[in-house]
Amino acid sequence: MKNLSFKYFLLFVLFCFFSCEKRSTEHITTKASNQNIASQKDLEQIIYEQSVYAPVYSDIHNYSETHTLPLSAMLSVRNIDKFKKIFIQKIDYYDTKGKLIRAYLAKPIFLNPLETDCYVVDFSESKGGTGANFVVEWGNQEKTAYPIIETIMISTQNNMGISFISPSKIMAEKFLQKQEKQEFLQKSDVKKDTINTLKKP
Repeated sequence: MKNLSFKYFLLFVLFCFFSCEKRSTEHITTKASNQNIASQKDLEQIIYEQSVYAPVYSDIHNYSETHTLPLSAMLSVRNIDKFKKIFIQKIDYYDTKGKLIRAYLAKPIFLNPLETDCYVVDFSESKGGTGANFVVEWGNQEKTAYPIIETIMISTQNNMGISFISPSKIMAEKFLQKQEKQEFLQKSDVKKDTINTLKKP
């Protein structure tokens, strides 16, 4: 009788294991299939590119300098333009020392008007540290509203509820042609003194 019970228990454990594996795989596949892969033709028509820095706190100091509390983090990229799409060319995750940990995009994608995409740093990820960050590179083919790019950190460990948002900051921008730069700036309301303009390569 004991052997029979053990067999049923073992079958139950195996069923749960493979069920969880299947759900996990489907989630990853669904995430990839929902992304809009940008065509080479679309990328060649981009006239403006911008690099954005988004702080991430995969852990924070708690109680003392030697004790840290791990956090999960989510990068949110929102296209707030109602009529035009934007192109996301890179989403790279760096640790506190500035070392690349993960490139989240295998290929450039686009976001349709008012579309949002999210990227998660797992609670168990311990490489980022207190000074981790995302670098997001995006572009457009004509003047659009700038996307909202921010990170959200959260933890419910040890019966404590912690959550906060960290805004991003423009690192650099680049205009691919001089004439397009002049036309863009004439229509844009961006303060030029807050942006570090890159020289044309």
